[in-house]
Amino acid sequence: MDSLVSVAERVKPDLTVIGPELPLALGVVDEFQLRGWRTFGPRAPLLNSSRAKSFAKEFMQTHIRIPTAHYAICQTVDEYAPPFPISMPLWL
Repeated sequence: MDSLVSVAERVKPDLTVIGPELPLALGVVDEFQLRGWRTFGPRAPLLNSSRAKSFAKEFMQTHIRIPTAHYAICQTVDEYAPPFPISMPLWL
């Protein structure tokens, strides 16, 4: 985080687009916004990629009927059954 802040202090960008998931999850958007810098990206408390994916799937199927691949929401590995892939956060 310190190195990103240091670079931003030197470069002084008008807008910073933060990504991919790891910098977002580490709170780079939050830190930059605390310093008054304009950023594009979700704040860390709002970022939960697994929840965002399941929310999108549920929303597409229940509200707007957009065709999407089959999915399952599992709380444990024991609930997993093929053909669904297991998605794990990169930081675990």
